[in-house]
Amino acid sequence: MLKQVSVYPKNVEAAKEKLADTEILFADKEKSTLFIRVGKHGLEYYGDENKVVHNCTALSHGRPCYHLGALYYYIEKEGLPVPPAKRGLATFVIDTEEEQLKDVIDKAEVLKHMTDEEIDEKLEKQKAEAEKKKAEEDAKQKLYKEIEEGNDEILKTLSKILPYRLLQRLKTFREAQNSRLTEEQKSRVPSLKYIPSNGEFVKALSALLHPVWSAPLLTGPKGTGKSTLAESLVAALNLPVVKIYGGIDVNAEGLLGGKTLVPVENKIDAVTEMRLRTAAKAAGVAIEPILQKLKEVQLRVSFEPGLLLNPVLNGEMVVMEEVNMLQPDVTSLLHGLLDWSKQLSVPGYRTVTAPEYFRLVGTINPDYAGTKELNEAFEDRFRLIEVPYPERKVLLQVLLQETGIEKELAEVMVDIFERIRGRVENGDLDTRALSFRRLLRAAEDIKLEIDEPFKCIQSNLAEGLDEVEKNIIIEIVRDYQRNF
Repeated sequence: MLKQVSVYPKNVEAAKEKLADTEILFADKEKSTLFIRVGKHGLEYYGDENKVVHNCTALSHGRPCYHLGALYYYIEKEGLPVPPAKRGLATFVIDTEEEQLKDVIDKAEVLKHMTDEEIDEKLEKQKAEAEKKKAEEDAKQKLYKEIEEGNDEILKTLSKILPYRLLQRLKTFREAQNSRLTEEQKSRVPSLKYIPSNGEFVKALSALLHPVWSAPLLTGPKGTGKSTLAESLVAALNLPVVKIYGGIDVNAEGLLGGKTLVPVENKIDAVTEMRLRTAAKAAGVAIEPILQKLKEVQLRVSFEPGLLLNPVLNGEMVVMEEVNMLQPDVTSLLHGLLDWSKQLSVPGYRTVTAPEYFRLVGTINPDYAGTKELNEAFEDRFRLIEVPYPERKVLLQVLLQETGIEKELAEVMVDIFERIRGRVENGDLDTRALSFRRLLRAAEDIKLEIDEPFKCIQSNLAEGLDEVEKNIIIEIVRDYQRNF
């Protein structure tokens, strides 16, 4: 509770008589702050706010006290600005909150038993911490100003949601890519599409920017936006992307590569060819058939990098979809690449240490047909991040951004999706009935005028389900159609 209390000359005189029982425990002239002990009481004074944390019997009865008189005395003694007075010598804003008072009294008791050297050391430490905090705040403001005045639109967008230190790391990372990527690689950097509101993006990005980075493993039901979120992480890091889809047909050779025969054209330099012609002419030998034979293309054994090895060597981003559909002998290959060593052993080639800019993101749909439980050692190498269905406003934003359909219709489509989600949560529909991809396809069909809008919605959302589920979806769509 805050109240204004004035101090008068008689309060100061009373304080002077008891100066032996009072002392300054803390003084910061730069901030015009004081911390004093008056008997068993502690008073903490913030000059820039003219606020005093204090309470006593006199104050509780609405009267000024000699404690404030002592504070006024020390303010003058230290040469600090005297607070303005409504009445008397000065008027203070008094904070009598119990928690605040307890902190002040505890501090007074601690400082009372400290030596001058210990108090000086404490003050120096506080000063160093304040300087460090100010330097960080200055650096923070400088960073935001650089981003605001720069041309990096993705950084401008992300500066609104990322913590300062993470934003700082991201800026450094992105700038490095601008200088090292080829034009072809830059063409494979996707655009920033999807920033979920539940913190998944920030958590995943943080894992990717740790000094020893961890690969995020995005998990959740189908249609929650895991793949789009993965692409947004790629866009944020300004990396070219290579996508690999898990399945029984993905094997070690396809990922790592293998030996192959490549054609090599034999070349004869001009000097050698001239000498051969001269010698052949002197010997009366026809040289053309011999030269032709020498120049014939031959085959030699070479190593052809696979789907995974190529982006590793080039310091790119791999998005590995459906990681839990990979065979165990394939996931075991990735152990070294995903731990602190960031190494990939490639038989017939060499052990590759991934460049500092290589990154990997995985996605899984749990409980799908054909999926396998991940090996504990393999799963532990990932930063597991659950991706729920996005909030309504995010679904609407993605639908409008991806398809460009009219906002009014997009809002109805999202309402239909939310209604279906409710029926899934109640157990009326199977989870396979809930897919945001189906909604996107419906929007694309509407845009192409394949059929009437609600027929496009009904067709995409209901087809492929059993009769009971199909009828539930059809009824939901018709409800909205009648009111549209």
